[in-house]
Order: sequence, then C-alpha cells, then structure tokens
Amino acid sequence: MDTTSEEITRADILMAQLQNEGKSGFSGVVKGITCRLPVHQYSAIEAFSRHTGMSKNKLIVELLEVAVHDAIIALDGKNRKAFNKLQSQVLTEMETDGYGETVRDL
Repeated sequence: MDTTSEEITRADILMAQLQNEGKSGFSGVVKGITCRLPVHQYSAIEAFSRHTGMSKNKLIVELLEVAVHDAIIALDGKNRKAFNKLQSQVLTEMETDGYGETVRDL
C-alpha cells in the first residue's frame, strides 16, 4: 500500500503523541511477553513516558507498531509471502491455545 502525503500514518500519530499533540487508544486482545532492553533504549522509553504521560507498555507497543509495519513493507515479495504465511501459522496456533487477554487500553 502506497501512502500519499495527505494520508496520516501510524508514525505521524506516534510523533504527535511524543510531542504531546495527540492521543490514541487501543481495545483488543493482547499477549504478554518479557523483554530485556539495552540501557540506552530503556532510558529513551522512560524519558518519553515521563514526557508524554504514556505508560511504558503503551509507548513500547506504539513504537513496535511503527517499526514492524515499516519492516513488513520493506520486505521483498518472496520474504513478505513467507512472513505472511508464518504470521498466519502463529495466529492459528494462538487461536488453539487462546490468544491472550482482552483489554480496553494498554
């Protein structure tokens, strides 16, 4: 999908949030994981969290959303097809095991 200059992207929404010019919400199913972060990344996330008032969890999810979207878009056709197949497989496995918990906001 090509974006035009008039289209608002997830990156635009994130930047508005990081500059205290916007907010977003989430409602849906989530899956908890544990992750270790390099200190410099943790300090940036903590600083953005304090600056915006967003929880670190919500901030990390928003940052990942932009990064994952951009990474998928950058894949060539062969790798995107393989990725889509694997993602569908993972979602099918999660459906069997139970997706996770439903939340109204992160």
